[in-house]
Amino acid sequence: MKGRIIMGDIKNSKEYTPEQVKENIKRNIAALRIHNGLKKRDVANALGIKENTYRIWEDPSRSCPKPHDIVKLAAIYNVSCDFILNDNETAPANQVACDSEYNVPKKKTYLTELDSFEKLLVMKARRLSPAGKQKIGEELSKLLEEEEA
Repeated sequence: MKGRIIMGDIKNSKEYTPEQVKENIKRNIAALRIHNGLKKRDVANALGIKENTYRIWEDPSRSCPKPHDIVKLAAIYNVSCDFILNDNETAPANQVACDSEYNVPKKKTYLTELDSFEKLLVMKARRLSPAGKQKIGEELSKLLEEEEA
């Protein structure tokens, strides 16, 4: 078992070599970026890293993101870290964001329906702490009230 990584729950676990995990990460972060209509520069900006660093992560012959960067990428794309690490045989599935109280789909639920500026705002907001998100929400509410008045 040395040199192998087991992922998934006990019943459905699958073993991967470190090289396979590296390939999975690179393939999945590229697929997520493309699926969401983003440029490498956009993702790098949202992560607060240099574009060249992000480019290296998608290059099959180069290094991978560190675990804390995988967590940030998962937050940006609203997927699990497991999704980024595993061998996903299909392209990322669209997941409809629902109003939690009524389970009703919201407007503009997919990142692909947002323009590039809106995507960048969402990606940056996902990196904020809960307190930071609260502040942004309050400011947005104020701005909307002013515009609607």
